[in-house]
This record gives sequence, C-alpha cells and structure tokens, in this order.
Amino acid sequence: MHSSLLKDGDGDSFSDTVDLFGGTHTQKFGAAAANRASQEEMLTKVKVLSLNLWGLVFVSKHRRDRVDALAEQLAFRETDFDYVFLQEVWSESDYRKICEATKLVLPYTHYFYSGVTGSGVCILSKWPIIDIFAYKYSLNGYAHKFYHGDWFGGKVVGMAKVQHRDMIANLYVTHLHAEYDRLQDIYLYHRVSQAFEFSQFVSHTSLGSCDYAIIAGDFNTQPMDLPYQVILYNSRLRDSFEEKEHYFGESSIGATCGHPANSFTNKADLKTNPNGQRIDYIMYSNGTDRVSVNCEKYASPVWKTQSGFTVSDHEPVVAVLRIVKRLDVDSNMDFCSDPMVFVNFLNDDRYNLRITCLENSVRLMDKTLATLRTSRMFFIGIACLLAVLLIASTPIDLYVEHSTYLILLHMLRVALTLGIGFCLLMGFFWNSMERSSIISSKQAMDSLLNFLHAQSSAAEKRQKGQETTGNFTDIEQTTTTTTDEI
Repeated sequence: MHSSLLKDGDGDSFSDTVDLFGGTHTQKFGAAAANRASQEEMLTKVKVLSLNLWGLVFVSKHRRDRVDALAEQLAFRETDFDYVFLQEVWSESDYRKICEATKLVLPYTHYFYSGVTGSGVCILSKWPIIDIFAYKYSLNGYAHKFYHGDWFGGKVVGMAKVQHRDMIANLYVTHLHAEYDRLQDIYLYHRVSQAFEFSQFVSHTSLGSCDYAIIAGDFNTQPMDLPYQVILYNSRLRDSFEEKEHYFGESSIGATCGHPANSFTNKADLKTNPNGQRIDYIMYSNGTDRVSVNCEKYASPVWKTQSGFTVSDHEPVVAVLRIVKRLDVDSNMDFCSDPMVFVNFLNDDRYNLRITCLENSVRLMDKTLATLRTSRMFFIGIACLLAVLLIASTPIDLYVEHSTYLILLHMLRVALTLGIGFCLLMGFFWNSMERSSIISSKQAMDSLLNFLHAQSSAAEKRQKGQETTGNFTDIEQTTTTTTDEI
C-alpha cells in the first residue's frame, strides 16, 4: 500500500510505486506536477484481488494443492494486496490455512458463516476491520435441488468496514446463485432478486457512511444480463474492467470463467463460449463527494500449482484503484442518503439505464408471479391425484396374501405418502415463501421507480420553465433594443 500527501513547493521528485502482481510499476511525479496538485489532496492506491476458489470438498479437483498455491502466492510481500475477496471457500480448514499463511501481510480476516455449509465468502485485509455485517438473500434456490447446492450455502452479501489510514472503506463480497442452464434458466428471477437486494444494500450502507466502497465477487451474470445491470446501475457502481486505464490479460473480454487456457475448463463449453465468460467482478464507488475513485490497472494473472494446474476453475481478478481525497472540502458537503441528488436527470444515461433495468425486473417479477400461480395449482393437483391412488390401494389388502406383494404394496403407499407431502410442501409452504419474497422485491422496485419517474418529470418541468424564462428574457432584450433605436 502506498499513500502520499501532495503538497505545494516540493522541490524533489518522488514516485508512487505500485506492485501489480510480481512486477513493479512506478509512476513518477516531478516537482512541477507536485506544485500543480492541491495542497489539501491525498492520493492513495489500493490493490484488490477477487477469486472464486472452487473449494468444494470431495468434489473439486486438486483442491489441497490449489489452496496451498493460492496461500503461498498471497503470502508474498511482493504481491502487496490491500484487500482480498474469496468465494467458494467451503472448508474451514482451507480458510484457516490461507489465514495462517497470510497473517503477516493480510492480518485482518473475516469469514461469513451462513446456511448449512457456510456462505463460502470471506475477506482478507491489510487494514483493520472495525465492523462486520451480513445480509442473507430472501431467495436462494431450492432445497430439493440438492445437486445444485446453492440453497445449502446460504448466499449472503458480506460487508466489512475498514479503517484505511484516515479513510473509511466499505468492502462487500458476495456470490450470487449459479445459472446452470442459460437456455432454461429457472433461477433467473432468483438472481435478479438477489441483485436488487444486493444493490439496495450497497446503496443504503455506503453512501454518506464511508469514503469509498469496493464490491467484488462471483456474480454469475454476464455484462449483457439483467442482474449485472441491476447491480451496476441501481447502486451507482463502476465496473473496474470497463473503467480501466491499463489492462494486463490475454482475454479481450476479460473472461474469468471457462477461459480456454484454464486447466479445468470443460472443452464442450468452448463450443458455445470459445472465449469464456466474464462473471467475476471488482466494482467500486465513492461514498462522499470529497473522494474520487478510478481504476488505474486491471489484470487477470495466471497462477498455477507446482504440478501445473491453475489455482481455480475461475481466473483471478486484480485491480489497482486510485483514490483521491480532497481534504479542504467542507465535511458537510458529503453525499446525502439519496444517490440521485447530484444527477442530471435528463442527460445522464446511467439514470435512464437504471429506470430501464428496474422496469425489466418488474416485468420479470410479474411473469414469475403468474408462473408461481400455475405451479401452485400443479402441485396441488398432483397431491390430490396421489391421494386418490393411496385411498384406492386400501382394499387391495383383502385380495393379496403373498408377503412379497404386501411388502411392495406398503412400499408403494410410503412412496405415495411422501409424494403427497412433497407436493403439499411445494404447493403451499415453498410456493408461498417464494411468492412473498418476489412481491417484496417487486413492491420495492415499484416504489423506487415511482420516485425516479417523479424526479425525472420534475426535472423536465424545471428545464421547460428555464427555457420559457429564457425566451421571455430574449423578447424583453429585443423590445428594449428596438425602443432605444426609435
């Protein structure tokens, strides 16, 4: 970590050195540049890493070797990370191993426990963690789809508030629900709901309460997808890949999953995505108008084990963020709780994109509610059919004497009973829970859209009023000029 206070009258040249990942890059500032800088301006650079470790116990290949390689890489002082965001760290022993290896360079850590197996997400920091909070998503897959496993992980967004010298940084890490099948994406509305809750959580906890915020994780969504747009535009974030000044990587699209050079990429997936997908992100925002944040460097380094395997089935994402804090600005001029106060309503594309993605989300929620009503009737109908079969099997005992047939009959009745219970559980309990969560998200989206539309209408009226006033002023000036000439 390198921090410098720029002052006038510094006659000597100085350099701000940023070690990217194994190599050293130096940016020099001469005396003239220092003289032009504000006397009350602090420049800071932070180096951030995000990685989905793929640490499924008994499932992930070469897990122990990969964890050892990652821990060794993070422990190098030359890598010099300020913040590390990890996902899919499912084994507590793996987490402890990484913490032990990096305790000298990343002494402050926190693992977010949730669900049956743990959330899998954690944060490692060079700077002191002073506060912790986690929010659990209201929708997170299905318990009966145990082979997907997302429900058992208890997906959360974890927040760590960090004391970074004279600044407060909010760090957010999350891992959204997986896609599994892009053509038949039954979890899309789950991810959209998670994305909306995530964006709202970031907005309400970062604006006005920190100097800058860094958001990282495996979002399981590509840049053209609705969940990505909701996260980016509804929480006033910037995507470090899109905003980067310098890029160090082989993939032109910044692929982080399914990369052709990755040791664990399924060759069949390359037929549909030959260049891989970008689903892992580092985003950022400023929490106050005294601070500006920019992405100076973005990279996707290739880390391998001693046996030659990449450290994960995902690619690491590294960003160097340049943070400038103006110290001479009145502290009362921070952002207020409304993130749109400083937005030009009519000319800001991100404002319009925010409205568009929220409207698309509301339409998806309406469609999902209709689907849930159909699904509810389906499960209730199947439960009734199974109940009829169960009742119809009752008199068969009178005509069956062979013990083997009786055993099979009892097994059939047990299966019918379990089927009835499952259908009633899905039709009443689980369906109602999903419906309530979707309605809650939809109502929040509707409320926010009403506010945004009202602000936009008010801005249009003000602009029209200004144009009208300007026209009257022009007429008065013309009339005055004509009178003077007469």
